[in-house]
Amino acid sequence: MGGPTEALGADARGGTQIGYRCLGERGPPFGNPRSYAHVCVHDFLAEFPSVRDEHSRTAAKPLKARAGVLIKSPTSMGRQGMQQPPPLPAANPYAAPSARVQDVHDAANHELADRGTRLGAAILDGLVIGGPIMLVAIGAAIVLPAMQRSGDQAAMGTVAGLVALLVLAGLLGVIVLNLVWLHRHGQTIAKRWLGIRIVRTDGGHCSLLRIVFARSVPMIVLRAIPMLGWLFALIDALLIFREDYRCLHDHFADTIVVKA
Repeated sequence: MGGPTEALGADARGGTQIGYRCLGERGPPFGNPRSYAHVCVHDFLAEFPSVRDEHSRTAAKPLKARAGVLIKSPTSMGRQGMQQPPPLPAANPYAAPSARVQDVHDAANHELADRGTRLGAAILDGLVIGGPIMLVAIGAAIVLPAMQRSGDQAAMGTVAGLVALLVLAGLLGVIVLNLVWLHRHGQTIAKRWLGIRIVRTDGGHCSLLRIVFARSVPMIVLRAIPMLGWLFALIDALLIFREDYRCLHDHFADTIVVKA
């Protein structure tokens, strides 16, 4: 009993080791090694009171004292200040490289708008802008002379101001609607009605800035040149009879007009 007792006493604080020693000495009578280990430790502590008392004192100590590690309470941590982790970098230096992918367009998938449809769209766009102005002007030409004959100057001023306001509101509304549809769909009001739109020669979307400053403004400037403006306007119109149906302003902006 002396040998096993000394071994068991030396390992009294490790219940598992005691169980295994007992299991090695006697074998598991119950068929379950873990159950036999627990019974063996219980019998050993009952046989040796001094070891049992030491075991009781050790089990009664707080976890931080038994482990030998000083664990700070939340209060003490609050007084001394918790150490915050370093901030994360703005970009992950270990991230995989990224590439910007643009949509690929194929101009072969688009059908060019025919000459008659483009001519009709140009005429309708002119009527959309000039038609309301013409109607207001005709109405003013009828009403204002009649009011002038009546001698009511105050009423004439009111009517003239109202006519100017209507013309300005109509122009502004048409311009805003055209700009919105050109930006979203590459279409003016007339082009949308007739089912055609402006795209790049590669079939991609044409931006509003390109339509305005590369397609429209240069032609406005060329047509305003004294004695030569009519020539540029004629060339612009005649180029549509080429095979690609592209006018001069289409060449300036690198655009084509296709069916929507």
